[in-house]
This record gives sequence, structure tokens and C-alpha cells, in this order.
Amino acid sequence: MLLRRIIPGRTYVAAILVSTLMGALSPDAAQAACLEFPSLPQQYTTALYIITGTAVSEKYIEGSPDDYFMPGDELKVHVDKVLKGSPPPYLTLFSERSSGMFPLDLSVPYVLFIEQEHGRLMVSNCGDSDYLSKSKNILAAVQRISHLPQNVEAPAHDGIWAAAGQMPNDYGNAQRKDAWSPDHKLVVQEGVYPPKGSDALALVGKHATLLQDILALSPFLEVLWAPDSKSFVVNGSDGGQVGKWGVHFYTVDDEDRPVARDLANLIVPLVRDFPQCDGDAPYTNLGAVAWLNDGKELLVAAEVPGHSPCRNMGAVKAFRISVTSWKVIEQISAAKLRRDWAGVLGPRLQ
Repeated sequence: MLLRRIIPGRTYVAAILVSTLMGALSPDAAQAACLEFPSLPQQYTTALYIITGTAVSEKYIEGSPDDYFMPGDELKVHVDKVLKGSPPPYLTLFSERSSGMFPLDLSVPYVLFIEQEHGRLMVSNCGDSDYLSKSKNILAAVQRISHLPQNVEAPAHDGIWAAAGQMPNDYGNAQRKDAWSPDHKLVVQEGVYPPKGSDALALVGKHATLLQDILALSPFLEVLWAPDSKSFVVNGSDGGQVGKWGVHFYTVDDEDRPVARDLANLIVPLVRDFPQCDGDAPYTNLGAVAWLNDGKELLVAAEVPGHSPCRNMGAVKAFRISVTSWKVIEQISAAKLRRDWAGVLGPRLQ
């Protein structure tokens, strides 16, 4: 799939050949030749945006300061039509000059499955991104998948409650993973708030602001951004995998500072009698699962903790929350949740 996209006469063809050979020798290359080709449902689920778009300009840029990326090309792409997500009118894509590159012809429309890696928007050369003129069947399949959320396969993300959850740390990974907003202007990170290197979680934009009410530590937390980048939620446990899980909801003000809203207060009255536990007063774990309806709604799951005094330990139900009216608009059984929303559930709920 890669070789047919190489544009004749470009000076980086030799670099591709060299990097391909190096990639075969080095498993740590940021982008490597394709080892597998994901299915279309997998691509749909993992893509931040799916668009038809046209590259209008291109420029060479150096590799990233931390050496995660090799040098490559920065392409400004006009969004002609949106198939998934809420992208701005123009996107800036990066194509590394390596075996993983996906060069674009200028002024030629493409279907593009766009993902985010290490803070940059990229198109994988291992999927179904291609010239628009060759993508009639792909477009039809994407339209079908977009109306069948229950059939979408869960992605290989860091997610715990949410398939698309992001883990903002470097736990168990050679490279740091940061939870970037869809517009790439904000990021939730650990270790940036004074004292640097601490486990404190912060929202970083124009300022770095500590998320003071989150006591969870890695790897027992995840971040889920709204499509418009104006809100995000953090799922976290205060006592590891079997501790009490809570969901923290934030909007972002004009100065890029987080403003907390009490989401739990909407749900707790509805689950007060859900845990059937003996002994101490029971509690219910809460975790955000997915943004719905272009970020106007949030799907939240409630779970009885896995404690032996609880006769229904592990029982699950869910709620659809209207973010605009700040009300619960639907209660969802475990069976309906797993049937209709299988594609967005993280491993904890599957």
C-alpha cells in the first residue's frame, strides 16, 4: 500500500528505503512497516477523525525534540466532508519520512482515517485511507458503520471503563502518553505541575492547572475528551483496581482552566439501593464510558464493587446524561448496555 503512494521525483524516496531497512533492525522506530492491517470497524473506532480532505500546502519539518519522530512533512489539509468527529475546517497532518509515511498529492481529494500519536495528527499507511476516486466502497462501508455503534469493535486503547480512554502517564511504556484534546490545544498530563516529576494530574493549556480533587494514581485513571475539546472527564480509583472508582467532570473556560461540575450528584440518588451488601454502608463505582450525540450527552456506568459482602457484586447499569440540561435522560440495563454500546465499552465492562 505504501509504494503506490510514493510521489515520483521526491528526494525522500531514498530515506524511505533506508528507514525501512533500519525499521527491520530496530523495533523502537516511531513508525514501522505494516505488521497487520486493522479491519474497517477497528479503524472507525480508533480514528479521531474520518474525513474526505484535500492537501493545500506542504512543508518539511525536523524531528521532534524528544526524538520520538524522525523528520517529515507537515501538510495543511482542507476538510471537505466530515464522516466522524468534529474537526476544524483545516487540519495539520504529519507524515514522517520513514516506512510509515503517508504522503499526499496536493489538490487531490482523499478519504483519510486520522489518528493522534504523541500530540500529532497522522494518517496510517496500514489502513483504508486512499484517493477519494478509489474509495466508493469504503465510503459506503463507513456510512453503514456510523449507524451501527453496537457492531463497532473495541479499540486497543488504554481504556478501563471507556474503550477510547487515554491514560496520561508513561506507566509500563517506553514513551510518555499524554491525553490530548481533539483540537490539540490542551493536554492532561502528570508530572508537569510543581514540583515537576510528581504524580499530580494537571490540565495544560495557556496555564498548568492542578486537578485538585483527583486522588487516583496511575495506572488507575483515564481521560475522555469531548469532541469539541471544551469538556473532559477523568475516571479514577482511590484504591487501585478494587478501590472506589469515581468520575470527575470538567469544562474548560476561556483561559484554559478546568471548572469542575458535580456529575456524581446526578447519579448517586439513582443508585443508592443498587448495591445489595451486608455490613458497612455500600458505595457504587462510577465511570464515564463515552461521549454521545457530538458531546451533548455522556454515557456513564455504575458498578457494584467486587466485595464479598455484596450479593450482587459486579452488577452494572448505565445512564445517559444530557450535558446541556444537566439531567439523567435514560437509565440503561446491563444487557442493553452490552448489546447496544459494545463498541465503546472498556475492558472493565465487557
